Amino acid sequence: MSIDRRLFKGSFVDNSMEGWLCPNCQRGTLKLDKKNILTVHYTETYDLTGDIETIEVHRSIIFNCTDSKCEKRVICIAKGHVSIEDVLIDEDTGETDYQPVDKLSPLFFSPHLKIFRVPKGTPEAVDKYLNASFQVFFCNPDSALSNLRASLEELLNFLKIQKLKTKNGKKFRMSLHVRINSMKSSLKEIQNLCFAIKWHGNAGSHPRSNITHDDVLDAYSIFEVILEKLFETKYKDVEKLAKTINKQKGVAKKKKKVRKV
Repeated sequence: MSIDRRLFKGSFVDNSMEGWLCPNCQRGTLKLDKKNILTVHYTETYDLTGDIETIEVHRSIIFNCTDSKCEKRVICIAKGHVSIEDVLIDEDTGETDYQPVDKLSPLFFSPHLKIFRVPKGTPEAVDKYLNASFQVFFCNPDSALSNLRASLEELLNFLKIQKLKTKNGKKFRMSLHVRINSMKSSLKEIQNLCFAIKWHGNAGSHPRSNITHDDVLDAYSIFEVILEKLFETKYKDVEKLAKTINKQKGVAKKKKKVRKV
């Protein structure tokens, strides 16, 4: 399933924040509970003339899952600013009426959102760092990529890719690049995908890297495919079917039944 980027980047106008997949059941979506907007806090910033320069908004919001079998609640902490979306002019008086709206961007969700579905059978250690990445996606893209890189390291461990080498009687840890490069032929299909995660993950560990949410979503899209190819049953079934067809070189010849007299 491809990631709907509109849900994970940019800002949302006040009450339009909804549509994310429920992190509890992974079936329903999150719908804003308009009766339970917990707090609204405005911080005004003034310029040197004493005029309001910006108005920051801090808000705590509750969402409900739309799935009747779940209906779990999810809390979101969001931050944004007041924006003038509509300007109305009174035809009689000529006076201008500004209609302010709150534009918000999520910082945290509790429980955190799952940016993409993780296949069953994914190793626990891989899933651990992947969820750590999801948890900080909105507030810290750099850390999200660093945790994704760690998840890739754990995936290579699971695949039994060598991580230590011995030189002059001493053991040294192999770099992630060298480990990916040493993948056996049966894993060559995901090798280039792993390199892409490595490069993005390296950027996440460097200061002033200017990483955007789009960069993280790119890496998530690639990692999603890696996990699907390794752990999704449908891919294994198709590969098995293709192997059978290749072996018999086409449609299997049906044996003619001999009619007994």
